[in-house]
Formats: sequence, C-alpha cells, structure tokens
Amino acid sequence: MPSDSNVQELVKLTYEAAADPSRWTDFLRRFSETIHAPSATFLIHNNSLSESNGQKANTFTSVGIEPAWIRSYEEYFVTINPWLADRPFRRGVVAVGEEILKDRELVRTEFYNDFLRPQNWFYCCGVLTAQDRSTTSEITALRSRRAGRFTSNEVALFEYLAPHLQHSVRIHNRIAGLESGLNTATAALDRFPTGIVAVNSDAKVILMNRAAESILKRRDGLMSGDGLISRDGLRTATRQETAQLRNAVAAVSTPMGSGIPMPETLLQVDRPSGAAPYEVLVAPLPSRSSLRRDATAVLFITDPEAEAPLDSRRLRILFGLTPAEVRLSRALVKGQSVAEYANETGVTSNTARTHVKRIFSKTGVRRQSELVRLLLKSSAGI
Repeated sequence: MPSDSNVQELVKLTYEAAADPSRWTDFLRRFSETIHAPSATFLIHNNSLSESNGQKANTFTSVGIEPAWIRSYEEYFVTINPWLADRPFRRGVVAVGEEILKDRELVRTEFYNDFLRPQNWFYCCGVLTAQDRSTTSEITALRSRRAGRFTSNEVALFEYLAPHLQHSVRIHNRIAGLESGLNTATAALDRFPTGIVAVNSDAKVILMNRAAESILKRRDGLMSGDGLISRDGLRTATRQETAQLRNAVAAVSTPMGSGIPMPETLLQVDRPSGAAPYEVLVAPLPSRSSLRRDATAVLFITDPEAEAPLDSRRLRILFGLTPAEVRLSRALVKGQSVAEYANETGVTSNTARTHVKRIFSKTGVRRQSELVRLLLKSSAGI
C-alpha cells in the first residue's frame, strides 16, 4: 500500500469530486500515478437495450486517453467489450481483467486487436461504483502488457478506496439528479412573464427565471448587490422599502409555533425611473419544492408596465385567428383601442371592426375586456 498521506489524499479527492465534478479528473490522475497506470476512466454505461446494440457508454471523465478513442469506445467498442460480458463485475468488488477473460483468449478478440492493442493497453483493474436499472458506473485503470499485471498491493489500494468511491459516486449522482431537476424547473419558470425569484431567509437570491433576471438587470427599484446572484440580499432603491422587503422574506421563512409559516405579503416597490411600482408577492416556499435547496421564500414580481407576451403561433392554433386578427388581438391586449390600432396600421375603421367581430366569434366572447382576459389566461401567454 502507498503511504498513508497519499492514500488519505486520494480519499479526500473522492469526496471533493462528489461535490465538484471537475475534481474527478484530479482523482483519476493522482490514482493512475499511484498504481502506475497511464490511463484511467470514469465510465457510465446505459443498461437499456437499443435497436442497434446492447449497450451504450458515456465517458464522464478520463486521463491518458485520446478523445477519438473515447468516442470510438462510446459508439462501438463498448458493445464488444469482453470484460463486460454477462456483467461479471459486482458492485464494490474490485476485479482485474484476467479474472474475467484469460490473456490467451483476450488477444483473439476484436476488442483487443482493434481497441486495446493500438493504445498499448492489456491489463485492466476496475470497480463497479454504482448500478441501478438504467445505468452502471465504473472506475477502471489500464496499462500495457509490458508494465505487467496489477500487483496485490495495487489491487488492495483499489479495494480500500472502493467503499469511498461508491459513497462518493452516490453523492455525485444525487447532486446531479437535483441539479437536473432544478434546471428543468428553471427552464419551465422561464416561460412565465412574471418575475420569479427564490431566496433564502436573508433575501439572498438562489435562483430566478428570465423575467426576474431582466428586472434586476435594469436596477430600477429592485437589485441584488453588484451582480444578479451575489452575497448581498435583494434590495430596493430606499432603505425603508429594503427593510420591508427583507422583513417580509424573514417572516414567511420562519415557521410559527404551529409549524406553519407566516402568510404571504404583498408589497409595492417604487422605481426611480418614475415608472409604475413593481408589485411583489412574497410567499413561503414549500419544503418539498424542487426549487428549495437553501431557498425558503419565493418572490413573484409583476411589472404593471410590461407588455403581456402573446405567442402568435399559439393564437393561430388555439383560436384559428388569421395573421391580421392576431395583430389586432395583440394590440388590444396592449391596451390600444380599435380606433388607435386602425390609425397606427393604416386600415380602415370598418375593416378593424370586422376583424374584431370575427375574433369575438372565434373566441366565443362578446366584449373586449373578456377577450383580453381570455387571451392572457391562455397558453399563448406562456
């Protein structure tokens, strides 16, 4: 076994990699140097059968392997890898290649002659770090025939690290799953015209949607430090309103004696530009929310002067509106009168009124206010 300090450094790197995926490369490099293997890889296999082959692979990270060879393995050689035949590896158990396939048999395989041999590889030592119904992940080291088999001490080091690697990969997968869910949720929130900001109890921004990002970038009454997401909490243009906002966030973030958070708060935030104040609804964030992480509250920011976005294509699909009817509908939602629209576009008042009648007929409404309400509530506004 290598020195204790070297072993502890490897253990430390496994857990650092769990939280910071870029550190997996550092672990593999240090590990491969320690066991005298010029190449090592962290592989994820897709267990689902595809129409063309029985396996797919994704190289999460590697050292000592050319990108072209990585691609060729992912696209083809994984399907003929004899070391994966019948899934001989058991989770947490370190295995060497010759335990699965004798050397004399390996040299007769396409996998050896077209993949291993050109890269001067022969011996492998690996451990299955995680496995479920859809994926299998493993960490494998490779070296040349001339370098010789992996020694008992080198295998022992791998075995010592195996439980740490398993635990680290579980943490890594958990974080990756949370981040994937978080990214999915954020992408969905980006479709809403209302600004949505998740904050912690100190009003520090955890995440926001695109509409909120646009509002904070303008720095017109609402801002967050020198950047969008910083160490400073959300603030307004005045100390008084900043205190009101942060008190509201703190209130909904702190459960009362019954375990129920304080009720939501609605605030108005003045804008130095003179534009209409923002309407900010501060609400508690459910503990099981996919947005939560460190967030405890969510802010819904409405800009009364912002134009309501309406997707022209969806208006045509939902209500069968013509391009001219779509343009008029969007103008009415913006607050224009029929006469103003006619004057701006150069159509006659009779033509504009005819379009309005057709829009009413297609949407099933009788008044302009009903039309505006219907369009804003439809999926065309998302």
